[in-house]
Amino acid sequence: MKPPADIVIRGGPIYTAEPHCPFATALAIKNGRIAYIGNEDGATDWIGTGTETINGADRLVIPGFRDAHIHPINGSLSWVECPLAGEETAAAYVEKIAVYEASDLNKPVIRGNGWRQGLFPPAGPHKSLLDKVIPDRPVYLTALDGHSAWVNSCALRLAGVDGHTPDPTGGKIERDQETGAPTGTLREWPAMNLVQACLPPPHHDDLLGAMEVFMEMAARAGIVAVHEAAAKREELEIYQSLAQERRLSVEIGASLLCEPEAGLDQIERLIALRECYGSELLRPFSAKIFLDGVIESRTAFLSQPYAHQPENRGTTVWDPAEFSAMAAALDRQGFSLHIHTVGDGAISLALAALTAARQRNGMHDRRHQLTHLDLLKLNDMNRLRDLGAIANMQPAWFYADESFREAILPALGRGRSNRLYRLYTMLSRGVNVCLSSDWPYSGGVSTFKPLEAIQVGLTRKSLIGKERHAFHPAERVELSQLIDGFTIHSAFASFRDHETGSLRVGKLADLAVLDRNLFAIPPEEVSQSRILLTLFRGQAVHRDI
Repeated sequence: MKPPADIVIRGGPIYTAEPHCPFATALAIKNGRIAYIGNEDGATDWIGTGTETINGADRLVIPGFRDAHIHPINGSLSWVECPLAGEETAAAYVEKIAVYEASDLNKPVIRGNGWRQGLFPPAGPHKSLLDKVIPDRPVYLTALDGHSAWVNSCALRLAGVDGHTPDPTGGKIERDQETGAPTGTLREWPAMNLVQACLPPPHHDDLLGAMEVFMEMAARAGIVAVHEAAAKREELEIYQSLAQERRLSVEIGASLLCEPEAGLDQIERLIALRECYGSELLRPFSAKIFLDGVIESRTAFLSQPYAHQPENRGTTVWDPAEFSAMAAALDRQGFSLHIHTVGDGAISLALAALTAARQRNGMHDRRHQLTHLDLLKLNDMNRLRDLGAIANMQPAWFYADESFREAILPALGRGRSNRLYRLYTMLSRGVNVCLSSDWPYSGGVSTFKPLEAIQVGLTRKSLIGKERHAFHPAERVELSQLIDGFTIHSAFASFRDHETGSLRVGKLADLAVLDRNLFAIPPEEVSQSRILLTLFRGQAVHRDI
């Protein structure tokens, strides 16, 4: 007779994410780990006094989801800002921000998020639209993609940004063509931060409260681990305090944000942060580098010019030579690189830098990641595979909606637009792929819920589903591949695959129970599934069962 398990789940399909035995019908959990997995008969020996038995009939058990690129605290803060996503006109944006401002006249800054690039001219929204309704308080509104900010004149004055302010390296201040004065749109973080750095930062308690709300929502979505994609000290302090108080209900990996203006001088600071904030549930093992921008604002770095701007190939946030030196130095210090690469030009630069780092430092198991990879050339897929680097992709983006037609199609042209988001091709060529949300910068429908992203990955249509045709349907992949991307492959990307990410005897009991079998329903219904139970190390962090 086996010692009684704490929990036994039996009677329904269990997807293990283990390639040699992908399905089982029962499992037992003891002391936070998987003690048994197999058929129902074998689970009987694990049931004793005090064992909780869960009926898995008409349900599905899967490993807990792991989001490999997300901004938990920034995203949660956006819930208390003015949400602009979903509005269809510039006038609607202005009206909504005016109502939000009037609701609290004591706010020192009016913040919002989610405006769409395609609703404005190529130079972006103008400060005068905001000045008419809020002339005396700074307004700072981030775009849906997170790579542009729309500000009013008060914010520009507060930051001292005027016609004489030069564009920072890697950023752009949109200007009046006649006077050179800033128009109110700032492209990429080096330019956005000219204003952001002068605004009162969120209070520690606000950051803590945001993370507490996120953890509750993540548990409801079946998420047991996240990777903070651009961590600064403020976020690390929140995560560390929650870990020390044993209040973390998710495991956190983190990429420490690298600043291009600091160059190699910041290496010691990054090492100190890694050593200061490391713990069992918090692992800042990675370094984040923004190499380029995004297609919508024409700051993604392309190998060929933009279709509607033949003089423009986009920009690199880092000088290529300085980036290569930084990549080699970080690799030498044991950091895994987490590199933002959207355009095919940026991807090629990143792969060249990783190749140079390997030649200089030798081969090590760093599991470097290139994230987004919207526009990727076939020969670079092979280079990515051969380097053993990981593609970190966001399936919630894999569709063509109004924003695609307004901003991406004119920028790339039909030919290149049809080569976006080639997940099937990457997997068929043997590229290691993990999946993530990049929430709150998650496309037309901002979501961190993996089931919603999985549905988009299956259908190549938005969750709203208004599109007549799937976007590049040849790039659809199987349900198991998408689940694996959000579980075992994301665990591999964070060096955690030996402990979690799949359901196998000895691994941590990180899992989710769904209200239906995803393998037996149409792809269009996947996002309607509910998470009934989320276990984190064997403990229920969400229960509706």
